[in-house]
Amino acid sequence: MRGAAREGAREVCRWMGSPSRSIYSSTTSSFCLPADYSRNHTLANDVRLFGFGLHNGKETRVTVRPFDKHGVYFYRRPPLRVGDEGASTWRSTSMVAVPSPLCTTLRFPNSDDTVSTVEHLASALAGVGITSALVEVDGGEVPVLDGSALPFVEAFVETGIEEVDCARDSVRGSGDVCRREGQSAVELGYDERRKFPSISASISFSEPIGNQQYSIAKLTPAKYVEEIALARTFTLKSAVDGAKKSGLIKGGNLDNAIVYDDEKGRVLNTDGLRYADEAVRHKLLDMVGDVYLRVPLPFHCLRMQSTRGGHRLNIQAADEMRTRIGQE
Repeated sequence: MRGAAREGAREVCRWMGSPSRSIYSSTTSSFCLPADYSRNHTLANDVRLFGFGLHNGKETRVTVRPFDKHGVYFYRRPPLRVGDEGASTWRSTSMVAVPSPLCTTLRFPNSDDTVSTVEHLASALAGVGITSALVEVDGGEVPVLDGSALPFVEAFVETGIEEVDCARDSVRGSGDVCRREGQSAVELGYDERRKFPSISASISFSEPIGNQQYSIAKLTPAKYVEEIALARTFTLKSAVDGAKKSGLIKGGNLDNAIVYDDEKGRVLNTDGLRYADEAVRHKLLDMVGDVYLRVPLPFHCLRMQSTRGGHRLNIQAADEMRTRIGQE
């Protein structure tokens, strides 16, 4: 079943160039955002955002609709090829996760069709407390917009976030999981007594990024918007050529990513950084999105910690946690 707009609600549809910064101050008020993650929420109406794919470089569109089932669901259009399956909706936890160092891709079951770079959208959904959503992507990749979660948050708040009555997943047990790879590790913990999720991350790169760490002991939607949502995706200048040779970041530029010049020790973006430690905060943004796609509920019971982690370890740890607590 596809989502339906609420009566009287206004659809938000926008082409993304440079984002407005109004959300930074306006969304932290209690009437715009849920106070915490204890209740179920969906959108008041459809949200459509247009832009370009970070990796495929093509014009893309994403539509996020209200939904009455718990979780993030993706809509697959009826294929044009004879003999293929028809239109269908799939929960993100039922899709095949294909993580890479630079993004997270989900593949529809029994199909070659995929949706990629889904982590920023998922992070925004999780961060503002939306527990039920139906997502439709045109162009194979969620538009990168400005490289952060901010444009999604702005659109969600503009159209409205409201409570929805639907049953949560059953959960059994609790505990911790950890996935390691060399000096990198991602740890997740689940405790049903927890009232707020906690997140922490540390990274280590050559200058000018250097060593950074950031943590929030009690994450709320307001804290997510203020401290995480604005953080943009980033790269080192020395890594750009290699990524392009691999067929990635075809749509990347200084309007949708931070580029650190590791030869001259400076940031190439003329508008500078939004946070002094923007890089590690974006790692938190990615982790929230990756985990939410694979262990969507109950979000407030989670503890998330990343040490030099990335999409692959995020997904591996989240899938192990989902099995541990019985969310299949």
